[in-house]
Amino acid sequence: MKLPGDEVRRLVAYLRSRVSQEELAEIEDILRSVEGTDYLRSRALSRHFPSVDTILSISGSQWSVHITSHAHLRLVQRGVTVDEVISTFTKSVKLCCETGEVFVEGNYALVGRTRRGITTVRIDIERVTDVEGAANVVTIYLGRPGEDDNGSTIELV
Repeated sequence: MKLPGDEVRRLVAYLRSRVSQEELAEIEDILRSVEGTDYLRSRALSRHFPSVDTILSISGSQWSVHITSHAHLRLVQRGVTVDEVISTFTKSVKLCCETGEVFVEGNYALVGRTRRGITTVRIDIERVTDVEGAANVVTIYLGRPGEDDNGSTIELV
């Protein structure tokens, strides 16, 4: 199945300053071919989209946030920025604090508005520690949790 042209253009634009012109031409040819969707899952492509790690201080708690390499690639593909995902995560933590909801270890789907429209981000909270400043560990993926993940959904729209 071929990728939509706008998605290929975003991926190529991102890669333009990260790979040689020769490699860029090869990648673009593959992305525009019927193998394009399969190529999105390859290590050869994902190595150009490094994972993103950041520490956030939100509502008095520290959050260690990790955006996977594959999620980073998919964000670029869909035209959603890392900053928009971080903003969606931050809003969800603040909303939970304001409403008295508690994050526990597990899967969540955060549904928020980005400049590309409604975006769903899946997060896995892997460790929740005390409120004395120890970091909570979060991994961000793109998309909703699978049906068997028993995740919670936080609507921000």
